[in-house]
Amino acid sequence: MVLAEQSEGLAGGDILNVVKLAASQAVARDSDSCKVLQTDILNSIDQVRTGKQRIGSTISHSKPISVKETIVKPEELPPDAKKRYDEATSDGSLTNNRASTSSTYPEKLSDFIPYQG
Repeated sequence: MVLAEQSEGLAGGDILNVVKLAASQAVARDSDSCKVLQTDILNSIDQVRTGKQRIGSTISHSKPISVKETIVKPEELPPDAKKRYDEATSDGSLTNNRASTSSTYPEKLSDFIPYQG
């Protein structure tokens, strides 16, 4: 019951880490009984929350990321990007004209199907 009440905002993987950490604390205790106690669970929840905050993974949800896409003509590219673009397109593999692809792709369906005569 303690885990369900205290783990609000934790993901499934976080809860798994809590349980594993609590179990390892119980095993490390100097007693014959290796039972997981409520204090083990509470301490583990605090440790997992602290760890998430330290690495920047907060429990609260932040705003979704928005991405703006802009189409840029090749002549509008910065010089270094323009150079890479020119190198990538110099072999003609990125051209859109039909003549460059006519030798690669058949014009008719019959070009795909072998003659069964």
